[in-house]
Amino acid sequence: MRDKAREFTSETKREIWRKQWGRCAICGEVCKGHNATRRGEIHHIKPISLGGGNEISNGIGLCDKPCHQEANDYVFRHTRRSA
Repeated sequence: MRDKAREFTSETKREIWRKQWGRCAICGEVCKGHNATRRGEIHHIKPISLGGGNEISNGIGLCDKPCHQEANDYVFRHTRRSA
């Protein structure tokens, strides 16, 4: 079961994509609209686990692969705690 508190609303997602012209913020590929060449996802800039929220200013549109995966990997590498 998904935790809705960790997700952006549909309206917020649309606004983020609108501000980015439907393009991935990293590679520039079209991810939204009828000309989409890749599937798009919204990424939390500051993760919920670190106090980030679901507001427009904390979201960025990325293509699902490889950019969204690279962003998640970067966050994981730079936020995990030392054992």
